Amino acid sequence: MKSLKRNYIYNLIYQIVLVIAPLVTTPYVSRVLGASNIGIYSYAESILTYYKMFAALGIGLYGQRELSYVRDEKTKRTHVFWEAKTLEFITSIIALLVYLCFSATQKEYSLYLVLVFGLLAGMFDIAWFFYGMEEVGKIVGRNLVFKVIGILYIFIFVKTKNDLLIYAFGNMFFMFISNLSLWIFLPKYISFPVWKEIKPLRNLKVSIALLLPTATTQLFAAIDKTMIGRFAKDSYENGYYEQAIKVERLALMVVTSVAVVLIPRIGYYFSNKNKEMLEKYMYKGYRFVWMISIPLCLGLIGITKNMVPWFFGDGYEPVGPLLYVLSFLIIFMGINCISGSQYLIPTKRENKCTVIVWSGSIINLSLNILLIPRLYAMGASLASLLAEIITMFIYFYVIKDELSISKILLSSVKYWFAGVVMLGAVLVASTKLVASALNTLILIILGMLVYGIILLLFRDEMVIESIDLVLNRFKIKYKNRKKDKG
Repeated sequence: MKSLKRNYIYNLIYQIVLVIAPLVTTPYVSRVLGASNIGIYSYAESILTYYKMFAALGIGLYGQRELSYVRDEKTKRTHVFWEAKTLEFITSIIALLVYLCFSATQKEYSLYLVLVFGLLAGMFDIAWFFYGMEEVGKIVGRNLVFKVIGILYIFIFVKTKNDLLIYAFGNMFFMFISNLSLWIFLPKYISFPVWKEIKPLRNLKVSIALLLPTATTQLFAAIDKTMIGRFAKDSYENGYYEQAIKVERLALMVVTSVAVVLIPRIGYYFSNKNKEMLEKYMYKGYRFVWMISIPLCLGLIGITKNMVPWFFGDGYEPVGPLLYVLSFLIIFMGINCISGSQYLIPTKRENKCTVIVWSGSIINLSLNILLIPRLYAMGASLASLLAEIITMFIYFYVIKDELSISKILLSSVKYWFAGVVMLGAVLVASTKLVASALNTLILIILGMLVYGIILLLFRDEMVIESIDLVLNRFKIKYKNRKKDKG
C-alpha cells in the first residue's frame, strides 16, 4: 500500500509536469504568437496525433499489464519488454514514413517536418516499463529536468509571431530527448534478449485491441481540432479551443493519474484471483475520482471569469465559455478512465473496452458533424461532453453485474454537496475581485478551504486517511530526528 501511495504521488507530479510546462508558458506564448498561430499549431498537432496513435497502438499498456504479472522474474520481464518494444519500433517506422509522405503535400510543410520529433519521442518512450515495475520516481526526475529546460528555451528563443517553428521544435525535441534519456536505467532491470525467441507480431492483435481504450482523451481532442480546422473560417477558433483544452487537461491529469498507478495492482489481484481486494480498490478508485474531479470541475468554473483575462491576454475572451463546458469533462473522463483503463483492461477485457470507446468515438464524431459547422469550438466542446456522458453510462451497463453502480454513484453525493457550496462561495467572492493572478489565487485558496472544511465536517473517510498519512509521516520524521540528536 505504501508503494502505491508513493507511486500515486510520483505519478501525480509527473502528469502535472507534463501539462504545467505549457501552462507556465501559455500567458507568454499566447501574447507573442497570437490566437491564429496557436490555431495553426493546434491543427497540425491534431494530425500528428493520429500517426502517434498508430505508432504506439496499445503497446505501452499491454507491456505494462504483462509486466505486472511477471515483474519479479528478470528473464520473463526482459522477454516482455523486448517483444513489446520491437513491435513498437516496427509500427513507429511505418508511421514515420507515411507521415513524411503526407507532410510533403502540406502548405505548412516546415511545421509538419519539425513535428517529426513528436513521432520519434513516442518511438523511444519506455515510461510504461517503469510504470509496470512500479518505479515511477525515475520518470518524474528526468521529466522535471527536461521540462524546465523546455520552458527556458521558449522564453529565450520565442520572441515574435514569426517564431512558430521555433516554438514547435522546442515542444517536440525536448520530449524526444527526455524519453531517450530514460534508457540509461534499463540495464538494471532487463538483460539482452534471445532474439530468436522474440516474436513481436504475436502481440499485434492484443495491442490493436488496446489502442482505442488507451487513447480516448487524445482521440477526442484530435478529432475536435481537426474538424474545427476544417469547418471554421480561420485558425482563431482552434486557438481558443487549444487554450481551453490546456487548462482542462491539467485538471484531468490530476484525476487520471490514480488509474495509471493502480493498473499494476489491479492486474496483480486479478491474476491472483483476489476478488475482494480487487473490488475494494475499484470502489476506492471511483471515490477518489469523485472527491478530486468534482471540486476541480466546479472550482475551474468559479475562477474562469477572473483567470482568463490576465492568463491569456487580450483577444482570448471566447476561452471563458469553452471552459464552462469543458470543465465537466474532468468528472466524466475521470470516471470513464477508472471503468476502462483501471478495470476492464487489467482484467483482460480490452475487447469490451474497445467496443465502448468506439461507440463513444462514433457518438462524438456524429455530434461534431452536427454542432461544429454551426458553433465551431463551442460545438466541439458540447459534443465531447455529451459523448463522455453517454460513454460513462455504457461502461456502467457493462460492469453492473460485477460492481454496484448505485454504490459508485451514491459515493459522490457528499462531494457534490461540498462542491456546490464551494462554487457558490467562489462565485460570490469573485464579484468583489478584479481579474489578476493574486485574486485568482485567493479564489483557489478560498475554494479549497470551503471544500476541505465541509468534508472534514462530514468526516470523509478518504480525507481522514490522507490527514492521518501526513501526520504519521511527520511523526516518523520527528522521532528519527530525536533519535539522531540522542
